[in-house]
Amino acid sequence: MKKLILSVFVIALAVASCGKKEKPAETPAPATEVATPAPAAPVAEVSAEEKAFLAVVDKIDPANKCTVCHHATNAGVGPTYTEVAKIYKEKSGNLVSFLKGNAKAIVLPERFSEMQANLEVTKKLSGDDLNAIANYIRSLDK
Repeated sequence: MKKLILSVFVIALAVASCGKKEKPAETPAPATEVATPAPAAPVAEVSAEEKAFLAVVDKIDPANKCTVCHHATNAGVGPTYTEVAKIYKEKSGNLVSFLKGNAKAIVLPERFSEMQANLEVTKKLSGDDLNAIANYIRSLDK
């Protein structure tokens, strides 16, 4: 039975394709104009402050990186670095003191408990590393 069905299928396929001529492939017309490639998008330069900040963040355990919750301008779990910079400037806050655990939270103090575990990480950073973080954040207040 299978052979009969297969034979009928092959015959039907042969009959259906009989008399059909394949169209020759069309060749594209020669181009009269040479396409000019679009200019490359400008590469954003990374500031010295951002480079120093990223070097510090790279040293931190991935689960406790600042950038897990905070971003320069995009809202995340925590406030943006731009918001932090603005508030610390307005209130004359000392970001390094906060990161050392020696100052109270002035940005969203009601959510401070969420960040306490991560402050244990920043408390262990060197003064240079803390300054690199603070300098980068301050550089975003424009």
